[in-house]
Amino acid sequence: MKNIKNLQYWFTSDGNKKHLEKLEEYLTTFKEKASNVEVINLVQFEVLKLFNFPNNGLCTFLTNGYSSFILGNETDGFIRQELSITVDLKNAKLEFEKVLLEIADRQLNIRDSFSLLSTHTLSEKNVANINPKLNRVIIAGAVWLDEDYQGFIDEINTNIIELILVTANEESEFIKSNESFIDKTMTNEINLLDINRTK
Repeated sequence: MKNIKNLQYWFTSDGNKKHLEKLEEYLTTFKEKASNVEVINLVQFEVLKLFNFPNNGLCTFLTNGYSSFILGNETDGFIRQELSITVDLKNAKLEFEKVLLEIADRQLNIRDSFSLLSTHTLSEKNVANINPKLNRVIIAGAVWLDEDYQGFIDEINTNIIELILVTANEESEFIKSNESFIDKTMTNEINLLDINRTK
């Protein structure tokens, strides 16, 4: 990771060394379960491409080191996060890391995390090579992880957040009734792994 200690955000007194060591130990389990791991180096942190993870036929893009930044405040509490996007393995070559970086930058700009189940509009340039229609994102928990692996407890808790790419119509349906939206994903009426959907 480059320049991370030069950026103007609050760190723990030990310069994050202890946290990063624990994070590395924590993510080792993920790497061991994946069939292959590629590393994308960004300025502030890395993105791991975990092939056939969490299941065969899937690929998870997962930030590594974003949790060095501490989000939140004394009133509402502090938190650390790593961000993820899970896609069909055939789409692993697309630049989902751009979406992770956009959400990370936007959270860092306000020094706070987005609320779970909130939705956000993405920059057109960051979804251009994925699908311009998938220009919304839902902030969700990483439900593909066992409960013990959705984060870890430390001086400041670290959570893994899943970013779900959706169309504008899907976002509207989700806002209207997230239960109805979830039901449609369970019956595959909305296939979240279908990157080519446009409705």
